[in-house]
Amino acid sequence: MKHKNIMGLILVFFLLILLSLVFVQSFSFYSIQIKSNFANSIDSMDQRLFPLANNIDEFFLSTTKDLSFLSNLISLQKAIKEDSYIEVEKDLKNFIQDNFEYLDIEYYSSLEELEINVFSESDLQTKNLDYYFKKSKLISQNNLYFEIIQGEETNYLLYVVPIYSALGDYSGMLLVKILPSFFEDIRQYQRNEEITVLIDEFGKYLVNPDTKKENLYFEKDFSGIYNKFYLNKESRKYENGEYFFNYRFVYPYLGSFSLSEGSKEVGINPLEDSWVLVSVVKKEELTSTNKTLQNSLMLYLFLISFLVLFALFGIYSLVWKNK
Repeated sequence: MKHKNIMGLILVFFLLILLSLVFVQSFSFYSIQIKSNFANSIDSMDQRLFPLANNIDEFFLSTTKDLSFLSNLISLQKAIKEDSYIEVEKDLKNFIQDNFEYLDIEYYSSLEELEINVFSESDLQTKNLDYYFKKSKLISQNNLYFEIIQGEETNYLLYVVPIYSALGDYSGMLLVKILPSFFEDIRQYQRNEEITVLIDEFGKYLVNPDTKKENLYFEKDFSGIYNKFYLNKESRKYENGEYFFNYRFVYPYLGSFSLSEGSKEVGINPLEDSWVLVSVVKKEELTSTNKTLQNSLMLYLFLISFLVLFALFGIYSLVWKNK
């Protein structure tokens, strides 16, 4: 009988050791899995941002080439020389029909007279013409200037392209209005509680899924965060107590634009005057999958504990009841 008691105690001891090991291993696995899930969520955010940021950079490089092509059209040079715009207007109409992002192309002569106005769907009124003429005369040949225009429904880009004759004389300017497809791509890029926005070099929303916030400051929603992106350019990640931010820089001016006064370039630093594409998510959303994991772990430990208790009850029945 004493031998049975000793064996029973040994079995109880080993069962308790086993239960302790199961608990330790389970919580260790849970901790590792939480870190893995968080890292995977962050990597997933970054991977989703990369192609979108790349598309934005490619858009500006492509647009630069397109506008350089337009400014050097043979028909445009011919129109300047002969003061006849029928042929170049036809070329511009064909171009705008083949490029859906282009809303409006206007050509103004050096006398500041509108000679051509080609538009796709709506004729957007151009304001501040004197300002753009002054800009165009400051821009050296084969260079461009653009700015963001706040439209009634959405922002769009307005490009100022100086036109020079074959002899190098200033002959006017092209004003080109473009609604980039990536604006809508960003608005449609939202996922669950994660929002994606585009911010300009001044910290204003260029694109926001809530269009009412466009042209307002990012800092109004996330105080003290915007400058952190520029202080940690290489990191592409930032977090505070409540939110996680994944971001990439895009360069709308790189390799394409310079605003000049004589031989001196002013106003634009292509590498510094960058925009920021940002995905924002609450940390609790990043860890939402951990709740399911936690529930599964609790159920698993409950079942293991139940089996161990059942075994202990069996040992008690076999050993101590026979005393």
